[in-house]
Amino acid sequence: MIGKGYVVEDDLMGIARRIRAIDPSYFVFYSYEKRRYEVYCADDLAVAAVVLPFDRLDERSVRKVLELLEYFIAIGGSIVIFLITKLTNLGVTNFPLYICLLAV
Repeated sequence: MIGKGYVVEDDLMGIARRIRAIDPSYFVFYSYEKRRYEVYCADDLAVAAVVLPFDRLDERSVRKVLELLEYFIAIGGSIVIFLITKLTNLGVTNFPLYICLLAV
C-alpha cells in the first residue's frame, strides 16, 4: 500500500501526463503524510521509483524522472559489457565490438 494521498491524473501543465509518456507504467502520487510528490511504477508499488524533491510539479519533475531512466540505462549497459567480457574472454581491448553488440 502506498499510503494516504491521491494519484495525480492530470495537472495544469500536463506534467503527470508527460511522466506517463516516458513509461506508461509510471504514475505520480501525492502523499499527504510526507507532503511530497512521488513517482511509482505500476509493476512495483512497494517502493517509489522517484521521490520528487519539489513542492509542485513542473519541468524539473520530468527531468528528474528522465535522469533516473538514463541512470538505469547506463547501469544496464555496464552490466551487459561486463557479462560479455566475462563470457567471451575477449577482454576490454575489443571495446568497439561490445558497442556493436549493444547496438544490436
